[in-house]
Amino acid sequence: MKSTGMLIAIDMYNCKDAHLEDSKVLSQSLYALAEQYVMAPHDVQIYEEKNGQDYAFFIACYGGHITFHVYPERGYVGADVFTVDGAAEPDAFARAAMDFLDPDKLKVTYVERQDYGTRKDMKPRHRTRSKTITRMQKVNEKFLQLMLRPRSM
Repeated sequence: MKSTGMLIAIDMYNCKDAHLEDSKVLSQSLYALAEQYVMAPHDVQIYEEKNGQDYAFFIACYGGHITFHVYPERGYVGADVFTVDGAAEPDAFARAAMDFLDPDKLKVTYVERQDYGTRKDMKPRHRTRSKTITRMQKVNEKFLQLMLRPRSM
């Protein structure tokens, strides 16, 4: 059976704080991006978590959905983008959303939905990206650990 849908799962770490503070502004911005990339959005629902700081919002689309779980104190956003609409551009929407939120690190997983009988469905594609400053900080930490290690006789 031919694949009829694409699910993109995105984990974004250390996103810009200014974009995460107001749930209505963020949901409206991403709704506009969804329209721009032909995701055919028609409804937005915002749900606050029990602690009053974290929230989630759901954009219902014709032939799919977009879901964001936002944790402003941690700077973390988890997103799912799904569509079966052939005219939609879920990958372009996901890239635009990532550019808008500007995370330091991210992990993107692509899953073909309704792709019965192929091994690709069992092994989703992953992509990760870190900003240069994050990579340099890790190199510096490893270098310091190496230099501060006791020398053997």
